[in-house]
Amino acid sequence: APADLEALRAEADLLRGDFPAVLARAGTIADAEGARLEALAQVGLGDLAAAEAAFSDGAGRPGPQARLLADHALFRLRQGDGAGATWLAAEALAADPRGLDPRIASARIAQAQGDAAAALAHYEATFYGPSLPAGDVAQAEGKRLAARDLADELGLPIGNAVDFWTEASLFSQAGMT
Repeated sequence: APADLEALRAEADLLRGDFPAVLARAGTIADAEGARLEALAQVGLGDLAAAEAAFSDGAGRPGPQARLLADHALFRLRQGDGAGATWLAAEALAADPRGLDPRIASARIAQAQGDAAAALAHYEATFYGPSLPAGDVAQAEGKRLAARDLADELGLPIGNAVDFWTEASLFSQAGMT
């Protein structure tokens, strides 16, 4: 089982809207990701004060901070704190300059502030890089089966395979982003 299995399960619970289950799982995750999941569950339950407390608590926890900071930035934006949202988004970008969550949060904040050019620049920056290598063909079926088993365990539907990153990279290299 992956080391972050509980976080993956909590994320799946979050997507299903099972906020009490998220809180139960997040309580077993001692790093910043656990605080992020707890905060988002509190938002789902409508307890905004508890959500703010969980976001703030996560800043002092170990582990990567970028997703926590990005989600906290979007939370602050929804609360009408544009300056706080902007600062948190900048911190998220500093923590992970190529991270998808910090880029999307920054783009949404720029868009909300009427800065379409900055929003577009953040969105464009999410599509970069060469296509990913396919990996070892001999191990592909085992990885596919392991991914299917994990999706089944998390209750997530499996759709047709789409090589999004290769597609995005080709668009980027063609100057279409």
